Amino acid sequence: MTLNPVTRRRRRRFSLASPGRRPTTFWGRWLQRRLPAADEVELGRTNLFILPTREGALFLVLLGIMLLTGINYQNSLIYLLTFLLGAFYYVGILQTHSNLSGIKLSLRNIEEGFTGSALAVDLQFIRPYQTDRPAIDLFFSGGAAHIDVRDEGQVASLAFIPPHRGAHTLPRIRIESRYPFGLFKAWTYLWLKSTALAYPRPVEPPGHLGSGWKADGEDSRTSCPNRLADDFLLRPYRTGDLPQRVQWKRFARDGQMMVLEAESRASDSLWLDYDGFPGVPGELRLSYLSWLVESCRAQDRPFGLRLPGAVLNPAAGPRHAREAQRRLAMFQGATS
Repeated sequence: MTLNPVTRRRRRRFSLASPGRRPTTFWGRWLQRRLPAADEVELGRTNLFILPTREGALFLVLLGIMLLTGINYQNSLIYLLTFLLGAFYYVGILQTHSNLSGIKLSLRNIEEGFTGSALAVDLQFIRPYQTDRPAIDLFFSGGAAHIDVRDEGQVASLAFIPPHRGAHTLPRIRIESRYPFGLFKAWTYLWLKSTALAYPRPVEPPGHLGSGWKADGEDSRTSCPNRLADDFLLRPYRTGDLPQRVQWKRFARDGQMMVLEAESRASDSLWLDYDGFPGVPGELRLSYLSWLVESCRAQDRPFGLRLPGAVLNPAAGPRHAREAQRRLAMFQGATS
């Protein structure tokens, strides 16, 4: 199959996008050997590259024309101007390279979140010798960020949108600077060793399928069409209710502003069960469970989680909810 040039370039970029994939091009393999994946790196001669920009190339051509003119006319003033501009050009190489050289980059945090939502990737810049390093650009997954490193430990935040649940190797980050004259471009690539974790996208389970949860002592495989109504009470909105408890989907559907409120049995533990949604595809079951976990977390309701081959005992609180979401994200037995 013959590929057009645009497709070839896109495939070449994708082949360099992840350290988990083996590059198919010589350039990609060379880069992977030269710049191994790491969460902390110091920029220097071994991992920095520099080339003239288009303006720098035109400037060099201009210098060549001036030099030929000076030789042709044996004009000392043209010689002087050419050599001065040549020195200026050479200083530009050193200045552009030194603007990145010596900076220590480290991964500070990778946010966890739901599939399709933007996860923050925070990078910390530590400047050497307390000297400012302005005009540094970062390119990441089609987005970009700009940072002027003037304070110690300055942080740049990038956004990564996971396409599906699970652990994701992050795409490469291109770090670039054209400071101070714009005649040269110094750059490097950063592949992070850590991965980002994406939870299943929460989907509210319809009532006729059963809620997939039960109270202690009940059969986890029993379909419970009214379980949601039994454990959580829907009541009209009152002034002072938290916005996150409002059923906005229902409000959009019929205009009634209802609030989800736990009943008096709030101290009872609930079990969220993967097998509580018979006939539903596995990934959709995980999305239902993810929504139920968030509902329990919002209500501060104790709950346990049952997945095929794994059980998370009942507890409450944000940490427990995060552990449940992590287990849903990493679950490998979802059936179609």
